[in-house]
Amino acid sequence: MSLRFSHLLLLLSLLLLAKATPSPSSAHPSTPETDSNSNSDSNNNNNNNNNNNSNSNITIHAHENETAKIPVSHRPASQIIAHLNLTPNIERGYYAQTFQDPDTTCAGSNRSASTLIYYLLEGADSPSRWHRLDATEVWHFYAGSPLTLSLSRDDGLPVTKHLLGPDVFDGQAPQVVVPKRVWQRAWSEGEWTLVGTTVAPGFTSTGFELAPPEWKPRGSC
Repeated sequence: MSLRFSHLLLLLSLLLLAKATPSPSSAHPSTPETDSNSNSDSNNNNNNNNNNNSNSNITIHAHENETAKIPVSHRPASQIIAHLNLTPNIERGYYAQTFQDPDTTCAGSNRSASTLIYYLLEGADSPSRWHRLDATEVWHFYAGSPLTLSLSRDDGLPVTKHLLGPDVFDGQAPQVVVPKRVWQRAWSEGEWTLVGTTVAPGFTSTGFELAPPEWKPRGSC
């Protein structure tokens, strides 16, 4: 009887010891922090890759925007000429006709009521040649440096000069009207000037007179 009782006590002791000893899985539990850190590192790597791609795209778009946002007055004349499809003008500079009024001056006439062109002049050392029209011409400033427009009736009186430009507070005028049959010559005060000119009635080659290269009106310096 005492032997059996001893065996029972031994078994009971072993059971209690087994319950008190932690299992390997409970001794080293996987903590939420460890899993969270692993996921966080993975997410951070993905975010860094996304940020790098995003920064690369931003750099490309920023470069494109910087190119697109260059003020027109800071561009070279060659870009303006190419973009507007301008061609050389007989009086110097470059031009392109942009409008020809379908209405005519009178019944039975084929002369347009008005015409409009872009006109670009480069540098003060390349003035247009003296010329005149049989119609009124209005000059409009668009871009670039101011432009000086000299006018004369070739009557011995001093040549009058007008400064075409955007700054109305500094002696410039956005528009200048040239009466018909008045001699005119223009030059840019900087690298280039882009203007528009409206002729009414419309421009015709027969109504255009170009002076000889060395000709100057009376009263000019």
